[in-house]
Amino acid sequence: MSLLAGGLVGAALAFMATQSIQAGRSAPALAAALWPLNADAFAHRAAYQLQGKITAENLAKAQNDALWALRLEPGNVVAARAMATVALNNGDEARARRWLVNSERKSRRDLPTQLILIEFAVQHGDVKGALVHYDRALRSNRQSAAILLPVLIPALDDPAIRAEVIRLLAAKPDWRANFLLQLIGTSRSADTIYDIVRTAGLRPSDPLELERLQGAIQRLVALGSYDQARKLVPTHDARLIRNPGFEATNDYPPFDWQIVADGDLAGVIEPGETASRGNVLHVEAANDRKGAVARQFLTLGAGHYQLKFVSGGNGRADGNPEIVLSCDGTKREILRAVVAAGEAARRNALRFEVPSDCRAQWLAIEGRSSLAEGGGRPWLDEFELVRL
Repeated sequence: MSLLAGGLVGAALAFMATQSIQAGRSAPALAAALWPLNADAFAHRAAYQLQGKITAENLAKAQNDALWALRLEPGNVVAARAMATVALNNGDEARARRWLVNSERKSRRDLPTQLILIEFAVQHGDVKGALVHYDRALRSNRQSAAILLPVLIPALDDPAIRAEVIRLLAAKPDWRANFLLQLIGTSRSADTIYDIVRTAGLRPSDPLELERLQGAIQRLVALGSYDQARKLVPTHDARLIRNPGFEATNDYPPFDWQIVADGDLAGVIEPGETASRGNVLHVEAANDRKGAVARQFLTLGAGHYQLKFVSGGNGRADGNPEIVLSCDGTKREILRAVVAAGEAARRNALRFEVPSDCRAQWLAIEGRSSLAEGGGRPWLDEFELVRL
């Protein structure tokens, strides 16, 4: 639970100092002296005096300034918050809480007030209360995300906190997109990423939400949580190879095809020579280039398999495409085969074995440039993977 606080009172005080300097242009004390009937000037001078080393003299001055500001403007949020800070430094938490509640009633946009209220809730074991103030701060102040999200995201490893945040996200607050981006990019907990994204109600029809979903899938794969990553893919495909005929869009890499387009080395999906053929993957490599033009991530269990596919368009004696299957995380290959030459469509079948210590695999189609001129344009289609 203490993870939800993470020194937010300190962050609040630092923010107050910056805010006070900005409010007084450069010197809050000078601003108050030059404008003695302005409540904001005295309120910010009070807040500014509560920075750094706190002394009895500073507390007294801050309290006098804050009270004067409240006389001039009873609804001054900064002054009410300064009074709460004075009470905190005097060890009177009950009085500080009353001032903070008063401050929040006047405006929920005051970030330091929300930060201190979060810390109060955390100290009393009130997860829901702390997250209410997280939500209010994130909704009302753009600067809050830089302070709060680095504290909130590690705290989500606690299932109780995670459940409450999931409840907040169900309302689709405007901070959700930024939160998900930071969560996916920084969290090292696969369970946290999976639980949050699974329940976030992301719509693949929305380009931004599709991007978040893709990022979560790829992050879970990188963390080695393959089953959770696959469960986030909204389109179920019982086949061992997704989009085997290149007819659909590849929206969910690495479980869908990752197509390379790198100048002299590229995989190009386009219609085949006949209408009945549909789309095919053309393998293009030139100028001594060699490497993968398409890859797909697989999670095959240990055992024997057969990979079938159709090839054609290749009349060259060299530079034929290759099919490579390797274990994820290592360079160990369990299959490498050169696609047989031939202009006409032909069916191919390759057998291989997945060892028990190869939890996941990369299926790659590699292109190789040819020394010969001409010789057609190799293509592949109709992949099928069966367990024997």
